[in-house]
Amino acid sequence: MASSLADFILIGPGTFLYTPPKPTPGQLIILCTWLGAARRHIAKYTALYRCIAPNARILLVESSVGILASAFVRPQRVMEFAPAAAAVLDTLAECEHRSSSHPKRSANGRLSDEMTNSRTCRSTPSSSYAQPKTLMHIFSNGGMNSATHLLRVLRSRMDQPLALTGMMFDSCPGKATSYWQTFDAMVLSFPKTIFWRFLGALAVHCFLIFVSLYIACGYENPATFWRRGVLEESSPARGACYLFSREDRMIEWTDVEQHAEEARRKGWRVKEVLFEGSGHCAHLTMDRRRFKANKDER
Repeated sequence: MASSLADFILIGPGTFLYTPPKPTPGQLIILCTWLGAARRHIAKYTALYRCIAPNARILLVESSVGILASAFVRPQRVMEFAPAAAAVLDTLAECEHRSSSHPKRSANGRLSDEMTNSRTCRSTPSSSYAQPKTLMHIFSNGGMNSATHLLRVLRSRMDQPLALTGMMFDSCPGKATSYWQTFDAMVLSFPKTIFWRFLGALAVHCFLIFVSLYIACGYENPATFWRRGVLEESSPARGACYLFSREDRMIEWTDVEQHAEEARRKGWRVKEVLFEGSGHCAHLTMDRRRFKANKDER
């Protein structure tokens, strides 16, 4: 991994966890990256979050073509996100967020010894335990896929939606109705060699044709499932911030605005931040100060 990610520990396929020297109980930042995101680009965001919240754990969930493709064929598939879900539950358990009837599991999925004893859940405002603070930052539709499935796993294990402090929608969510926008996004995730450009393009064309037939047969467009699911599978956060630009060639900015309005109707406190001139998942590069300011507000 890049040097800025050297302190992250692999806990599952494409899933990494950073624990600071003195972590604050219950504080967690979840990064669901875009499809095929390079580690050097991811490192810019992890470095920023380590500066903003130095005592918070950071859970990194990468997106790959394989995981994204599985959502089209098997939308209920969740096994890839079990390690990430275990890490979230570990952090919540630090604040006694759940009762002892829901055993705490470590990031590797094993029961934690400290949760085998019967204890009383302390989740009321008068509790002496700190309240959990979980921020989820979602990048592009690849991150939407990861976030939606992760939230579904957590809801099934907690018997209630995950309560988030805030949610960041970065260059998403799109409706994925454009064949060529989806094609470009998937092809860019392959290695930039002649072999992979040819083979990757061929594979993506075949896959998208299959998806078109899949939707034509009456199945739900996975992008529609993500747009709906990410709001349904989590409790309305204190704030949802949408970061987008009209220059984004992968996601239609109108799709982002429509989702923001839907979130408002569902009770979310929404803020929309329109960047000028920045491309897909590149707002940090274009305007770091403004980007950081909106993160601080969450």
